[in-house]
Amino acid sequence: MTDMQRQAILGLCHQATMADGSASAAEQQALRRAAERLGIALLPGDVPPSLDLAAITNPLRGSGLEVTALELAAGICAADGPPNRAEQWFLEALRVGLALSAEVAEEVRRRVAALVSDPILPPGGSTSPSPSAGSGAGPNPGPVELEEMVQNTAIMAGALELLPHSLATLAIVPLQMRLVYRVGKAHGYDLDSGHIREFLAVAGVSMASQVVEGIAERTARGLFGSLLGSFVGHLASQATGSGVAFASTYAVGELARQYYAGGRRFSAIELQEAYDRLLERGRTLQSGFGPRIRSQADRIDPATLASLVRG
Repeated sequence: MTDMQRQAILGLCHQATMADGSASAAEQQALRRAAERLGIALLPGDVPPSLDLAAITNPLRGSGLEVTALELAAGICAADGPPNRAEQWFLEALRVGLALSAEVAEEVRRRVAALVSDPILPPGGSTSPSPSAGSGAGPNPGPVELEEMVQNTAIMAGALELLPHSLATLAIVPLQMRLVYRVGKAHGYDLDSGHIREFLAVAGVSMASQVVEGIAERTARGLFGSLLGSFVGHLASQATGSGVAFASTYAVGELARQYYAGGRRFSAIELQEAYDRLLERGRTLQSGFGPRIRSQADRIDPATLASLVRG
């Protein structure tokens, strides 16, 4: 991947986060970290400069990365909910700039939607976050089972970031949302997607920024466009992106365990402080789970991502 293409990918991330009118502080920080991973120098406090659409699409046209670029932009726009009108306009303009057909764009939309649309509720599930103690089949999992659930989901998230498949990064956010849903259910709450997104946002978990950082890590490692049959070369060492995915997913799951076990009584500040502590703990734990993460990555079939995140 050329320097111009790396710049274009970073510009694409920036434009996609700005497509709804603004980028949050977490998203701006993720963009700075993305620039660092891509070897693009920014002054302290800077964010990547806005690029016009031609400056983004021209280096990518004819590179074989056109469809991947549209997938990434669609994933960023959809990370915090269905794309709004401004985001839809941006994605259509990007499609035209990349010289992709409407049919290809519709297939991209379908693949992204399969991952991020309604990842929480099973068919016929509740649509409100009302208590439902005693509902559901079988006994609720206890503390040990919930701890194992959180660890296994964090391992899966870390493994997804090792896959040389552009949509794997997009699967991490719905995987985390599904984890919160299951933890809430174990404590007697049926949660909808809106409630879970609000819970994550209040805690300071930026869904779009996670996608941006995953994109930067993949670009830095040159994984885009290389759907390999073997992961040996990429699994020789634990990737930075995998560690971030493990730690953030662990923190999300443990925060949900504390929040719902305590009857949802945390203030916004308490949620944020707890998440920061748990994120640091997840970073500490990650190295010990490296072999299990790499083993899990070997067993994942990218074609099953949509069903995987729904448990």
